[in-house]
Amino acid sequence: MISTRERVGGCESFTIHRSLIPPPTEEEREFTLREELKPRIGSFEGNNTFIWRDLDEADSSWSSSDENLYEFVVDSRRTDAQTFATFLEAVLRAIYEQKHGKGSEKLSFDQLRVMYKIESHGPAQQEPLPDAVEVAIRSFTWNHTTSRGQIEAWSIVFPYPESYTRFVNAMGQCIYEVQNAMDWSKIKDVEQEYVLTAMTEDVEMSDAQSDEAEVEDVLAEDSEDVDDESDQEAPDWGTKNERNSGLAVGHNGISVVLRGSNVGIFRETTDGKLELGGTVKGVKGPAKNARVFNPSKMMLHEQDRSLVLMNPDNLHSLYRMDLETGKVVDEWKLNDNVAINAMTPVEKLAQLTGEQTLLGTSHNAIFRVDPRVSEQNKLVESDMKQYVTKNKFSSLVTTERGHIAVGSEKGDIRLFDALGKNAKTMLPALGDAIRGIDVTKDGRWLIATCKTYLLLVDTQIGTGKNTGSSGFTKSFPADAKPKPKKLQLRPEHVAFMGAKIDFSPAKFNTGLDAKETAIITSNGPFVIAWNFSKVKKGILDSYDVKRYTGNVVEDNFSFGNDKDIIVTLQDDVLMLPKRQLTKVGGRKSLNQPATERKSHSNIVNAPF
Repeated sequence: MISTRERVGGCESFTIHRSLIPPPTEEEREFTLREELKPRIGSFEGNNTFIWRDLDEADSSWSSSDENLYEFVVDSRRTDAQTFATFLEAVLRAIYEQKHGKGSEKLSFDQLRVMYKIESHGPAQQEPLPDAVEVAIRSFTWNHTTSRGQIEAWSIVFPYPESYTRFVNAMGQCIYEVQNAMDWSKIKDVEQEYVLTAMTEDVEMSDAQSDEAEVEDVLAEDSEDVDDESDQEAPDWGTKNERNSGLAVGHNGISVVLRGSNVGIFRETTDGKLELGGTVKGVKGPAKNARVFNPSKMMLHEQDRSLVLMNPDNLHSLYRMDLETGKVVDEWKLNDNVAINAMTPVEKLAQLTGEQTLLGTSHNAIFRVDPRVSEQNKLVESDMKQYVTKNKFSSLVTTERGHIAVGSEKGDIRLFDALGKNAKTMLPALGDAIRGIDVTKDGRWLIATCKTYLLLVDTQIGTGKNTGSSGFTKSFPADAKPKPKKLQLRPEHVAFMGAKIDFSPAKFNTGLDAKETAIITSNGPFVIAWNFSKVKKGILDSYDVKRYTGNVVEDNFSFGNDKDIIVTLQDDVLMLPKRQLTKVGGRKSLNQPATERKSHSNIVNAPF
């Protein structure tokens, strides 16, 4: 219902109740949407109201002080805040288009609100406009954690592009200097541009074609908020005082999970669930006197028949487990001076083949491991790129052609066309450690995971003599780095999640013939998936979520499709149909229970 009150001279004279679609009556009036109506927002008995001037009774000058007003009262029991916001936006766009004789598509809702000075009239609103209304193109939004651990979302909105640009540039410089302990003036202009570009969110990626709209709803299928934890029994394996710590997804329907010194092998069932197929307890090396160890990392190998393990107590070796027998059968010694910290197949899909070699990194080297060599050390010295300085390499990944991307704890990313050579491209550090890295099969897109954001980079060169080439095989021009984009949770969503951001390594969905359509990660109890097609179009906050009762350790898509997600919780492993992810348009999927939320009554609306 919408109620109508008429104010004359500031005094309320009568009230008429009407339906949203009223039947024609003699009392019905029409108002041409024009700037002179001076629309504004108010409230009445806890409901939003829409107020405009009665031009028939206005003074001849149509002065802004005229108080002959109409006011629609929106019944919040039947019309939610989102519907009211949509109505308000439609009104403002109509007014703009009537005045200027052109479309308003290039203007955001917030720009229109600033332009027409939409502000509260009367008592403060009891129900705020939805979060999306508060996000402007020219805004800076952040989270603040109070001394009591409460996470708040704050935003500064800038009415003028010049002030916004000056602020973003200054903030970017400050963040860079604090995180890198380096004077801003000492880095190259092209690196400064790279850093500042990553802070803005309005650049469309170069290959975002209109035909990709076919997959834009791939992550937004209709679903009911079914708690799949209730109909998939937690597997009984390992010990109660240990927690799941890692996940590796195979190509033939198996997934492997680490839990202390135990390894669990899970298989996908025909009804879309996972079942425990086997357990290896007390992992230890092949030697008779070998001690049990808790693997820190693992990688499926040789058509998923083998599992390569890293032992945190001996990082100068790798261990190969035969998954058919459940025993560690080989120890591959590397080099007494090289401590491995990450590994990956020599090519993106090499695990589908009988390829026996793999790649690894130490803090300052990239190398190949070949178990077939006759020497005791299986690290191939001729296929090793070692740096004198401590580059703090932390992760690496390969494309389907064997090109290599390496991330570091310093935050920089190197792109190589082959092992043993210098990097063709080095992307500057933003100041945050890279904790995981992945690429599309063709190497066009790279996603790097930092603690509080994901960094998406288009590796295709866009200018100069190497235009159209890959940053893996050719160097970017000295004055033109790629334009990275940060994928972040909206600060207001973080506030409703009630926990600090701590992303797990993000991954693209992949498969032999699969097209990358999504990016998957997790944060605390939330599984989070970005729509890759929309991200390339510059829509960086198009993500879906699923909340669990426990924290997510790691997640990944089932091999070869983007319909099912393998989720490893601390005490459970399950298959999540993607349709059970919830589109983040409201707070239902993010909210803490009302009893756990702290009052926001001390937060004021103070526009900058």
